[in-house]
Amino acid sequence: MCTARWTQTSVPPPPTTQPAPVEPPPTTPPPTTPPPTSPPTTMPAQPPSVASDPSVNNAAELAALNAAISSPTATTEQVQSAVTNLLNAGVTGSQATELATSPKVLSSINSKQATAVFKEIPVGKLDASQQAALVTAVSAAPQGVKNAFEGTIDVYGAGLDHYVPVGSVVDVGDRRTLIAAAAATAVAGAAAAGAVSRGSTSSGSSSRSGDSRGGVPTGADTLTDAQMASVARKMGRGMLKKKSDDPNKLGPDGELPMASARPTLSTILKRLVRETAAIGFTIAGGVVVIFTLSGATRKVAMIALGTAFLLHVLHVVMTTRAE
Repeated sequence: MCTARWTQTSVPPPPTTQPAPVEPPPTTPPPTTPPPTSPPTTMPAQPPSVASDPSVNNAAELAALNAAISSPTATTEQVQSAVTNLLNAGVTGSQATELATSPKVLSSINSKQATAVFKEIPVGKLDASQQAALVTAVSAAPQGVKNAFEGTIDVYGAGLDHYVPVGSVVDVGDRRTLIAAAAATAVAGAAAAGAVSRGSTSSGSSSRSGDSRGGVPTGADTLTDAQMASVARKMGRGMLKKKSDDPNKLGPDGELPMASARPTLSTILKRLVRETAAIGFTIAGGVVVIFTLSGATRKVAMIALGTAFLLHVLHVVMTTRAE
């Protein structure tokens, strides 16, 4: 026999769905002003350092100099001491060029150190950029350094046309043009003076030759023998009269001694003064050229001017004695 049992079970209620919450619309934040930006800071340019060269043993002295150049607190005495030590250790031509193109080095060293630096620069081997840098650096250097530069290097050589010498308002290129014009003017003046001098000498010679004939007229070739004898007697009587008046003037035989025929010192001096005055423009032009030059070119100009003047004096003296 089967018996059924009933058990009561509880059924859970169905789940209820809640509406999804509504999200508020997104809010945009208020615009914010960016913070002020500071201007970019520019670092001061470091001066170029002198490059090392394995051909010379100056690494320690070169490092000390570069440290002094790059340090903003380095004093003038420190830079001078570093330059002296480097020069004593020896520098190459390229290193000397770099020293001469460093504004801090040129503003610190004295004229003696500048001369030692400039002597080592191979000016003839510099390229256009090195020449321009050298002219720019030296032009802004103190006057003592510029005087050392002009006394050591021939600034009138090639490549330094834009350099303005001390006491000048024009550069080397313009001054070279002025020198050429002055030299041409001096040569023209000397040529004109020489022509005048030659003309006066020839006229004086012709007058002296006329006097040496004893006042014989130009037509003496047409005189007869009797007339020539009369003129000779008159000349003889005149010479005897001079001999009786001044026995020191004529010799024992009635002829002028050789010593009296030679030009006196006063005659030579007068001739020399006259000839020197004739070439005054040439001398003045030469002096102007010498004062505008410098270095080896000035020495050559002084030697050339002195030699030319000495040769001119010798020529005047020899010509006067010959006449």
